[in-house]
Amino acid sequence: MSIPEKVKLNVKVHEALMVVREEVLINAKEMSGENKYQGFKYYTLQDFMPALIKSLRKNGLSYVENFSPTEASLTVIDKQSGSYVTTTCPIDYSHLKGASPMQSIGASMTYARRYMWVSLLGLVEFDAEDGGDIELNELDQGKSAIEDKANAPENIADKLKRIQAENLAKREPSNDS
Repeated sequence: MSIPEKVKLNVKVHEALMVVREEVLINAKEMSGENKYQGFKYYTLQDFMPALIKSLRKNGLSYVENFSPTEASLTVIDKQSGSYVTTTCPIDYSHLKGASPMQSIGASMTYARRYMWVSLLGLVEFDAEDGGDIELNELDQGKSAIEDKANAPENIADKLKRIQAENLAKREPSNDS
């Protein structure tokens, strides 16, 4: 049985990605992020991105990140063969307490980027299900940085559109002459 040419081509990105995974695991810094409430450490983008970018370049790979109103995607591309692999993640642009709308969007994008890279690279972090002493009701006691959904806009993109429309209305000449 012969392997279809399309499958052979797509293997290129996976072969290079396996080398990248190994190099990043060897060269990444220790986990510097810390969730003090739940008592665990995690990788921040700063912990592995420098090693990742160096390894991607060395192994002929590039990447593209995309963010839509409901989903983020990360595509890693083999520059020589054109083969690629994509991972996606739902994204929630909920408003963060004390943050501007743009800061909330930026935080959501950063979280999505981190989760997609951690998943794609196979970086092992804390798993809430393995926490043992952490019960689900402890996670829902309102200690999160994200405001209660009832008090936050359903979609931050809608709020930004409303603010933009209000600002445009303020700029229009007044009819009070």
